[in-house]
Amino acid sequence: MCGIVGIVSENESIRENFCKKSPLNTIIHRGPDFQDFIKGKNFYFGHTRLSIIGLKETNAKQPINRNNRILTFNGEIYNYKELSEELNRKGIYDSGKSDTETLFNLILHFGLKKAVSKIDGMYAFSYFDQIKKELFIVRDRVGEKPLYYSINNNYFMFSSEIKSIFLSNLNDFSPNVKMFHEIFLHGKILGNETAFKNIYEIEPGTFLKYKLKDKSYGIYEYWNLEDFDTLKKDVSLEEFEYKFNDCVKSRLISDVPVASLVSGGIDSSSLVYKMLELGDQDSIKLFFAQNKSQKVNEKKEVSYYYDFLKNKFKDKNIKLFSITNKIQDYWGNLEKVAHYNDEPCTFNNFHLVYNLSKNIRKNKIKVIFSGEGADEIFFGYERFKRTSNLFTRNYQKNLSEIYFGGSFKDVVTINKILNIKSLETKVINSSPWKYLNKISKKFDLNTSQMLFSQKYRMQALLQRQDRAAMACGVESRAPFLKPEFVKWVNSVKLTQKYKKDIYEGKYLLKKYMSKYLDKKIINRTKNGFGNDFDLELNKKYAINKIKSLAINENSITSNFLNKNEILKVLDNKKEIKKNITLIRFLLNTEIWFKVFFNNQKFI
Repeated sequence: MCGIVGIVSENESIRENFCKKSPLNTIIHRGPDFQDFIKGKNFYFGHTRLSIIGLKETNAKQPINRNNRILTFNGEIYNYKELSEELNRKGIYDSGKSDTETLFNLILHFGLKKAVSKIDGMYAFSYFDQIKKELFIVRDRVGEKPLYYSINNNYFMFSSEIKSIFLSNLNDFSPNVKMFHEIFLHGKILGNETAFKNIYEIEPGTFLKYKLKDKSYGIYEYWNLEDFDTLKKDVSLEEFEYKFNDCVKSRLISDVPVASLVSGGIDSSSLVYKMLELGDQDSIKLFFAQNKSQKVNEKKEVSYYYDFLKNKFKDKNIKLFSITNKIQDYWGNLEKVAHYNDEPCTFNNFHLVYNLSKNIRKNKIKVIFSGEGADEIFFGYERFKRTSNLFTRNYQKNLSEIYFGGSFKDVVTINKILNIKSLETKVINSSPWKYLNKISKKFDLNTSQMLFSQKYRMQALLQRQDRAAMACGVESRAPFLKPEFVKWVNSVKLTQKYKKDIYEGKYLLKKYMSKYLDKKIINRTKNGFGNDFDLELNKKYAINKIKSLAINENSITSNFLNKNEILKVLDNKKEIKKNITLIRFLLNTEIWFKVFFNNQKFI
């Protein structure tokens, strides 16, 4: 796991200006073990490394520069050993000790498209052909690893994190206010746009090709979620076991110990059990974040699961670590969180993942498992069930229920605070809506809402997981999101994932794991990843803090939003209760604006 950054430009002054901003130093937290860069007459590529595979291998050091090709790679190729063997069988030497070396050789000898079709992993990388003057930047299939870019007539630049691009000052990177309705609706701008003008996100399963000769570029899809047919027969538990075990075993590939996050829920409980059953580690460290409020405290469930594991795996050394955030820590870390997340951080549990990751690194762990993705593929969210119950014969209404998550968004208020004449018109003309419209003509509505969530809504969670963990030099892996497994689970009939008569999601996962976990763990009521801070925001002192931010002349409210409408919400108890999620989004958007546009010393 690493951080990558680069620029391609024929203009020397632009390249030098970019380098003077120390773009590599802005993402050094992603790779504290080793940093290096390479410069040429029309390029600069930098790499900062978190050593996990091939710890001391010289072939793992980056950027790789051979045969007039340059590779900078962030992530893991889990099947690199099998691919290395394939290369050697074809007479192409590959040491098999570094996934970076294997990836480079695959691209060099098979070409980019074929190479990418062979790899299983989470990744974001750049590949520059100095002879053809062509640059490729590629992102993994489901979006576990981030990748951003900016382009104009004089340059093309990219980075693992937005801040490296933003600090170059090579373009107008002001707030992308025209897309802020998506922040207030979903907590993140969906698709390829970001919270900054002229900075874009490479979407999952795509690559970008840039030609330096004529400064043209194109974006190409090499994988898509909806390329499957629903299975006609029920899948067996034996088939599920084979595929699930493969997910876990493949993600255990590492030259350093692998630990896991735990919550006491079915997702993390399943992963940890399988780690202990299938892995060869004699010891494992588990980490969880507890809250003070009993409404969101999972200590009891985690403790029960921990005792269950110790009794089941008596030959293993299992250790449990926990952290608790104080309310003043949440307030004190708001700017730091905004800095690491790059965009408005609308999930306050980011604070918990961040502080947990600091504790993880303190305990000499670099790699953790996370249960991300299980809800999306196994119909686990309450909003899925809620939305499903709202479907009618009205096609447009059904799409709206999916897009808004079956919740009662105060569209009128969002219209007013953003000075939008018609939010509905913006939504209907957006790429996410068009995608939803397309897939709903091929799949049933419940499958469509899962696919929509996987392609768009899940990206906010993956961004949180990557930024919070990598801020501390910790790699977070999501075994449930092995692309092959995601497509297979998507193809399984909905009736095996969701039992509507008993209102139970994740049915297939629970049925399989019931032979390993006891009923108390299997049947635990699903809780969201709650935090004490969310419960604090409706208090008078918190509202006053938010109001103080909003009325400041340098605030995003004062400069881009409708201040009067926002104050109407903040001054009315009923409006506060109705719009508490919107208020949370407003707080974090104000903090983001302060950090990136009024306090750049912080970044």
